[in-house]
Amino acid sequence: MYKIASRTILFSTSSSAELLASFCDNILKKGGNEKLSDEAIEETLEKVVKLLAYISDKDFFAEFYRKKLARRLLFDKSANDEHERSILTKLKQQCGGQFTSKMKGMVTDLTLAKENQSNFEEYLRVRDNKNVNPGIDLTINVLTTGFWPTYKSFDLSLPAEMAPSEYLTGS
Repeated sequence: MYKIASRTILFSTSSSAELLASFCDNILKKGGNEKLSDEAIEETLEKVVKLLAYISDKDFFAEFYRKKLARRLLFDKSANDEHERSILTKLKQQCGGQFTSKMKGMVTDLTLAKENQSNFEEYLRVRDNKNVNPGIDLTINVLTTGFWPTYKSFDLSLPAEMAPSEYLTGS
Protein backbone atom coordinates (compact mmCIF):
# COMPACT_ATOMS: atom_id res chain seq x y z
CA MET A 1 0.00 0.00 0.00
CA TYR A 2 2.85 2.38 0.89
CA LYS A 3 4.61 1.71 -2.44
CA ILE A 4 1.44 2.46 -4.39
CA ALA A 5 0.89 5.66 -2.44
CA SER A 6 4.52 6.71 -2.97
CA ARG A 7 4.28 6.19 -6.74
CA THR A 8 0.96 8.00 -6.91
CA ILE A 9 2.36 10.97 -5.02
CA LEU A 10 5.57 11.16 -7.03
CA PHE A 11 3.97 10.84 -10.49
CA SER A 12 0.66 12.65 -10.06
CA THR A 13 -0.30 16.05 -11.44
CA SER A 14 -2.18 16.85 -8.22
CA SER A 15 -0.35 18.40 -5.33
CA SER A 16 1.74 15.79 -3.56
CA ALA A 17 0.77 17.39 -0.25
CA GLU A 18 -2.92 17.00 -1.06
CA LEU A 19 -2.51 13.38 -2.15
CA LEU A 20 -0.57 12.50 1.00
CA ALA A 21 -3.24 14.15 3.18
CA SER A 22 -5.95 12.21 1.30
CA PHE A 23 -4.02 8.98 1.80
CA CYS A 24 -3.84 9.68 5.56
CA ASP A 25 -7.56 10.44 5.57
CA ASN A 26 -8.33 7.10 3.92
CA ILE A 27 -6.21 5.26 6.48
CA LEU A 28 -7.68 7.09 9.49
CA LYS A 29 -11.39 7.25 8.66
CA LYS A 30 -13.97 4.59 9.41
CA GLY A 31 -14.10 1.98 6.68
CA GLY A 32 -10.80 3.05 5.18
CA ASN A 33 -8.55 0.63 7.02
CA GLU A 34 -10.66 -2.44 7.76
CA LYS A 35 -8.09 -4.80 6.25
CA LEU A 36 -5.17 -3.38 8.25
CA SER A 37 -4.18 -4.33 11.78
CA ASP A 38 -3.37 -1.62 14.32
CA GLU A 39 0.33 -2.40 13.87
CA ALA A 40 0.07 -2.08 10.09
CA ILE A 41 -1.72 1.25 10.43
CA GLU A 42 0.97 2.55 12.79
CA GLU A 43 3.68 1.36 10.41
CA THR A 44 1.93 3.05 7.48
CA LEU A 45 1.55 6.30 9.42
CA GLU A 46 5.25 6.18 10.29
CA LYS A 47 6.11 5.81 6.60
CA VAL A 48 3.76 8.65 5.66
CA VAL A 49 5.52 10.98 8.08
CA LYS A 50 8.91 9.91 6.67
CA LEU A 51 7.61 10.58 3.17
CA LEU A 52 6.46 14.04 4.27
CA ALA A 53 10.12 14.95 4.81
CA TYR A 54 10.57 14.85 1.02
CA ILE A 55 7.64 17.13 0.27
CA SER A 56 8.52 20.79 -0.06
CA ASP A 57 5.03 22.17 0.56
CA LYS A 58 4.51 20.90 4.12
CA ASP A 59 2.26 23.86 4.94
CA PHE A 60 -0.12 22.78 2.16
CA PHE A 61 -0.10 19.27 3.60
CA ALA A 62 -0.96 20.72 7.03
CA GLU A 63 -3.93 22.66 5.62
CA PHE A 64 -5.27 19.74 3.58
CA TYR A 65 -4.77 17.39 6.51
CA ARG A 66 -6.45 19.82 8.94
CA LYS A 67 -9.53 20.10 6.71
CA LYS A 68 -9.81 16.33 6.43
CA LEU A 69 -9.24 15.95 10.19
CA ALA A 70 -12.03 18.45 10.83
CA ARG A 71 -14.45 16.40 8.73
CA ARG A 72 -13.44 13.17 10.46
CA LEU A 73 -13.86 14.68 13.91
CA LEU A 74 -17.05 16.67 13.35
CA PHE A 75 -18.88 13.90 11.50
CA ASP A 76 -17.55 11.15 13.81
CA LYS A 77 -15.77 9.42 10.92
CA SER A 78 -12.49 8.80 12.72
CA ALA A 79 -11.84 5.08 13.08
CA ASN A 80 -9.60 5.30 16.13
CA ASP A 81 -8.73 8.23 18.41
CA GLU A 82 -5.40 6.64 19.31
CA HIS A 83 -4.31 6.60 15.65
CA GLU A 84 -5.30 10.27 15.35
CA ARG A 85 -3.15 11.15 18.37
CA SER A 86 -0.34 8.91 17.14
CA ILE A 87 0.05 10.61 13.77
CA LEU A 88 -0.06 14.03 15.42
CA THR A 89 2.77 12.95 17.73
CA LYS A 90 4.76 11.68 14.75
CA LEU A 91 4.11 14.89 12.80
CA LYS A 92 5.16 16.97 15.80
CA GLN A 93 8.44 15.04 16.06
CA GLN A 94 9.09 15.45 12.33
CA CYS A 95 7.88 19.03 11.76
CA GLY A 96 7.71 20.69 15.18
CA GLY A 97 5.02 21.73 17.63
CA GLN A 98 3.86 24.75 15.63
CA PHE A 99 3.02 22.44 12.71
CA THR A 100 0.55 20.40 14.77
CA SER A 101 -0.72 22.95 17.31
CA LYS A 102 -4.02 23.65 15.52
CA MET A 103 -4.62 19.96 14.85
CA LYS A 104 -3.98 19.04 18.49
CA GLY A 105 -6.32 21.87 19.50
CA MET A 106 -9.05 20.37 17.30
CA VAL A 107 -8.68 16.95 18.93
CA THR A 108 -8.74 18.57 22.38
CA ASP A 109 -11.85 20.59 21.45
CA LEU A 110 -13.72 17.43 20.46
CA THR A 111 -12.61 15.58 23.59
CA LEU A 112 -13.94 18.45 25.73
CA ALA A 113 -17.11 18.66 23.62
CA LYS A 114 -17.85 14.97 24.24
CA GLU A 115 -17.33 15.51 27.96
CA ASN A 116 -19.60 18.58 27.94
CA GLN A 117 -22.23 16.66 25.98
CA SER A 118 -22.15 13.86 28.52
CA ASN A 119 -22.52 16.37 31.38
CA PHE A 120 -25.43 18.07 29.59
CA GLU A 121 -27.22 14.76 29.03
CA GLU A 122 -26.71 13.86 32.69
CA TYR A 123 -28.16 17.24 33.68
CA LEU A 124 -31.25 16.53 31.58
CA ARG A 125 -31.65 13.06 33.10
CA VAL A 126 -31.38 14.39 36.66
CA ARG A 127 -33.83 17.20 36.03
CA ASP A 128 -36.26 14.92 34.10
CA ASN A 129 -38.75 17.70 33.75
CA LYS A 130 -40.62 18.38 30.49
CA ASN A 131 -39.85 22.07 30.89
CA VAL A 132 -36.15 21.29 31.08
CA ASN A 133 -35.89 18.21 28.86
CA PRO A 134 -37.09 19.19 25.38
CA GLY A 135 -37.45 15.56 24.25
CA ILE A 136 -35.13 15.89 21.26
CA ASP A 137 -31.56 14.79 20.70
CA LEU A 138 -29.23 17.75 20.62
CA THR A 139 -25.47 17.64 20.27
CA ILE A 140 -23.45 20.79 20.77
CA ASN A 141 -19.76 21.15 20.02
CA VAL A 142 -18.09 24.26 21.39
CA LEU A 143 -15.02 24.81 19.22
CA THR A 144 -12.05 27.17 19.39
CA THR A 145 -12.17 29.43 16.34
CA GLY A 146 -8.43 29.58 15.72
CA PHE A 147 -7.98 25.82 15.49
CA TRP A 148 -10.66 24.93 12.94
CA PRO A 149 -10.82 25.61 9.20
CA THR A 150 -13.21 28.41 8.34
CA TYR A 151 -16.32 27.88 6.30
CA LYS A 152 -19.00 30.18 5.00
CA SER A 153 -21.31 31.12 7.86
CA PHE A 154 -25.06 31.35 7.60
CA ASP A 155 -27.97 32.31 9.81
CA LEU A 156 -29.88 29.42 11.29
CA SER A 157 -33.50 29.67 12.30
CA LEU A 158 -34.38 26.89 14.70
CA PRO A 159 -37.81 25.26 14.57
CA ALA A 160 -40.17 26.11 17.43
CA GLU A 161 -39.67 22.62 18.90
CA MET A 162 -36.03 23.47 19.52
CA ALA A 163 -36.65 26.74 21.38
CA PRO A 164 -36.37 25.06 24.81
CA SER A 165 -33.04 23.54 23.75
CA GLU A 166 -31.73 26.95 22.76
CA TYR A 167 -32.72 28.28 26.18
CA LEU A 168 -31.02 25.35 27.95
CA THR A 169 -27.73 25.85 26.16
CA GLY A 170 -27.62 29.58 26.78
CA SER A 171 -27.41 30.39 23.06
